[in-house]
Amino acid sequence: GSDFTQFAAMVIKIIRYFSIIPLGIGLLMLSLLQPPAIVQDLLISLGNRPAMTGRQPMTAHSVTPMQPVPQGIISPPPLHFHQPGDGMPAMPLDIGLMRAAGAVAAQALDLARTLVKVGTTTDAIDEAVHQFIVSQGGYPSPLDYAGFPKSVCTSVNEVVVHGIPDQRPLHNGDIINVDITVYLGGVHADTSATFEVGVVSSEARALIAATRASLTAALAACRPGAPVTDIGKAVQRVADSEGYNTIQTMCGHGIGTEFHGKPSVPLFWPRSWDLSGRLRMHLSSAGKYVLEPGKAYTLEPIFVEGSPYLTTWEDKWTLVTRDKSLSAQFEMTVVVWADEAGGGGCDVVTPFLWEAEESINSGQADPSVIESVDSSSSIDPNGAMDLSSHTEL
Repeated sequence: GSDFTQFAAMVIKIIRYFSIIPLGIGLLMLSLLQPPAIVQDLLISLGNRPAMTGRQPMTAHSVTPMQPVPQGIISPPPLHFHQPGDGMPAMPLDIGLMRAAGAVAAQALDLARTLVKVGTTTDAIDEAVHQFIVSQGGYPSPLDYAGFPKSVCTSVNEVVVHGIPDQRPLHNGDIINVDITVYLGGVHADTSATFEVGVVSSEARALIAATRASLTAALAACRPGAPVTDIGKAVQRVADSEGYNTIQTMCGHGIGTEFHGKPSVPLFWPRSWDLSGRLRMHLSSAGKYVLEPGKAYTLEPIFVEGSPYLTTWEDKWTLVTRDKSLSAQFEMTVVVWADEAGGGGCDVVTPFLWEAEESINSGQADPSVIESVDSSSSIDPNGAMDLSSHTEL
């Protein structure tokens, strides 16, 4: 009996030993393989709010020609238009120049907000914002960027990003994201916000509020030396707590002398069941970058109420949710700073001016918040920066 027991124990040990290898290979394959789309949709749909009903899906309308840029306006370098870069300035940026560009972008977004009304076309918003930016000596960065035909992006309802302004009038109940970037003094500053058109549903209002809250969370995670993935984790915590999905194919980015620079700033974190997603994040370049003092980044979370999978229109720019569910986004440009004591944080150079006004009116903020933005735009945009000290990557 003892011999048999010893033999059985030896067999069990052999089985356990050799089972480790296929088990390890199996787990690796599970981590590397994407779950089928139908499985992902099923997992993601659990707990989602139903898509907004009672509205027609977005369709393309006629697009007017590009707005002209007056002589004397300094535009970005030629590569901006023909070969968009993915590098980041090697040297820290001049915070004064970033504030000047950011001030114009903030004022332009505030102007766009006042134009968001039932019956207004997105083309009219584009024209007004364009005229304001050039009147301030700036260049609207999206204009002709890799062929983009307009000066701003206007993304309505299920349009997630890169909506092209056109002749469609805004309808009661729509929501619209207006995305504005200004090139001034050799640097870009980027901002966007999602606004209500007329009377919107409670579901749309909740989506907008949650997305705005995620930007606040992202700002709180922004500090020198922090991995850029901390931003995505902060955003994802809000999305999970509120029951929304994030877009894994969109990200924030470095910004400054280039419109889109390194590093990419993830605005999501894979959920616990997404083993392949977590592995890819750890292995990707995003997992190697940290936020550096003196450099600028965009934080731009996107929430959707349904499936996060996207479809591209024939114009090759407009991205919409596959299930036509609503999308909202907010964006700010920040400059990271550090002090000698080891502390630090980030300065927002594109504040939402209407929020500052609301805080002032309620006695919760200092009026200098708005005054500082107004005074920033008086900085000489064309003579304050020696671009030879910066490297275009």
